[in-house]
Amino acid sequence: MKGQGGKERERIEALLERCRYRGDPVGWDAVVGHEPARRELAVVAATLRRHSAAERLGLEPVRGVILIGPPGSGKTLLARALAGAIDRPVYVIPSAEVDAPTIRGVYEALAGRPVMVVWDEADLILRPRGQSPLEDARPVAALCAALDGVEVVTGPITVALTAEPEWALDASALRAGRLTTKVVLDLPELAERRALWAMYLGRVPCAEALDLDRLAARSVGMTGADVAAAVMVALGLSMVDGTDAVTRALLDEAVVRRHHVVESEREGVTPGERERTARHEASHAVAGALLWGPASVALVTISADGRSSGRTDFADAWRREGLLDRRRVREHAAIALAGLAGEELLYGADGVGVGVTGDVSRATKALRRLAGDVAGSERLGPVDADGLESGVRSDRGSEPMRADLYDAVRAEAAAALALARDLLAGREAAVLAFADRLLAADEGTLSGPELAAAYEAAGLPDGADAAPGRRPWPGPEAA
Repeated sequence: MKGQGGKERERIEALLERCRYRGDPVGWDAVVGHEPARRELAVVAATLRRHSAAERLGLEPVRGVILIGPPGSGKTLLARALAGAIDRPVYVIPSAEVDAPTIRGVYEALAGRPVMVVWDEADLILRPRGQSPLEDARPVAALCAALDGVEVVTGPITVALTAEPEWALDASALRAGRLTTKVVLDLPELAERRALWAMYLGRVPCAEALDLDRLAARSVGMTGADVAAAVMVALGLSMVDGTDAVTRALLDEAVVRRHHVVESEREGVTPGERERTARHEASHAVAGALLWGPASVALVTISADGRSSGRTDFADAWRREGLLDRRRVREHAAIALAGLAGEELLYGADGVGVGVTGDVSRATKALRRLAGDVAGSERLGPVDADGLESGVRSDRGSEPMRADLYDAVRAEAAAALALARDLLAGREAAVLAFADRLLAADEGTLSGPELAAAYEAAGLPDGADAAPGRRPWPGPEAA
């Protein structure tokens, strides 16, 4: 009869056998864009491949890497490329399936084996210990202990994948000697999206020349995985048509199907709901134009992406700049709350729809990060509330700190809503005119020249009455 230890070893070996990646190895050339990330990971690969030279130079091989980025941004592909660069087998383990004993067992089983352990959705393991109950805190403690004891040259290197921001992860796991190398991935920008379309379309038959610049402009917010899936959808549609080759029309339909669900095809959507959605998105678009200029908006749609009933996307430069300073974060929050302000303007306070919940959530998350960050709110002062520790993370382990953070975020949100209301005050005609263009647009989507024409119809041609930053921030005490 097998002892308890033998059964546990068998369980761990079965897990590793199931989680071993058996696909073809990939190289750095398989990764489109993400040049800074590739460069950072190339350093990791070099210190492992040439560990004797690294030791002679005083460089310690990296034991762990964490890749942070939205779903579909290429985290797993980058991990596989790193594994290919150091010629190691890969085990991709779902973090949702493990506890502290499993984590210890994995590293004990792989000791002395030069492999790569990839923890998918690693935030489930890396919950901050001051935030989690004691039982939930044990996995991160087990991972930290394992990383401290690993011999990475002859044993496993660890890669953690997560879509959560750094401030939502346990700080001790990210310190030097553990998950030392941090790589943050963003959504692909215009040139990267163009390269993604070129790569994936180059693998399928196309019936005509396709405008890659147009595709890149219309796919703001799509990841590499989204682009790949859209190409496959278009190819599948071509089989239905009997053409067996991708066309511009099929790609347009595929982008809508992948990136959005056509509103008119959703069960139970009435013309009135569609009109409300158009006016809601028009409020975001008009507010964005008044703050930053119409050129800052890349795409507006009244189709759904599975999370909301419409979408307003900003150009790459404005999405990137939006997190650089306090003012931009606050302006992002005000634009997010412009849908609420617009519905108040058009339907009255009691007529605001429940669809504003997603906007409120996005604004709150941005302002929460602002308030807890070292560059955050004036109310808390120059204190890193998310990093402050006295045994536990103070903002989550201390009632006074949580109360101060709540008050700071609430004040910032009130100010953001006040700015949104100020932007749209007296702009009912502009919002309605823009909404009418959106309702009449092909596929319910405005971008490029059609978007510029909609702004002109709303009385907001580029450069007119839309100087970026022209509205003063009303201050955190605004109501």
